[in-house]
Amino acid sequence: MYAIRETDTFQCGEDLATKRAVKLGSSAREIVYADAADYQDIIGFTLTGESSGNPISCELAGPGKIVEVEASEAIAANQDVILAADGKVADNGGTGTEQTIGKAIDAASGAGAIISIFYAGHQVKDLT
Repeated sequence: MYAIRETDTFQCGEDLATKRAVKLGSSAREIVYADAADYQDIIGFTLTGESSGNPISCELAGPGKIVEVEASEAIAANQDVILAADGKVADNGGTGTEQTIGKAIDAASGAGAIISIFYAGHQVKDLT
């Protein structure tokens, strides 16, 4: 029998802020921010902020999880969200050209707001 891990500890490959999406870096157990083009590489979300080279706890990503993440702009509740720069999320904007990673459960008043999202993973294009 085995237990499913909800969190794990990694090394910061750069200074990381709390509640941001991350991907594996170039070294063993190293993580860095997941940027907009990295939506398929998200492995988790930071639980705290930490400086480069230090250990950091990360909530591991998995489809169907509700996670807290920092918004890069105002987002209405129930909107599809995409990955933005530095591991933040943004409103999909309805263009259909961006990869939706989840749906905002809460509204974000603007950049820097922490919201809960239903993380669907990278395999979902449109949640509506």
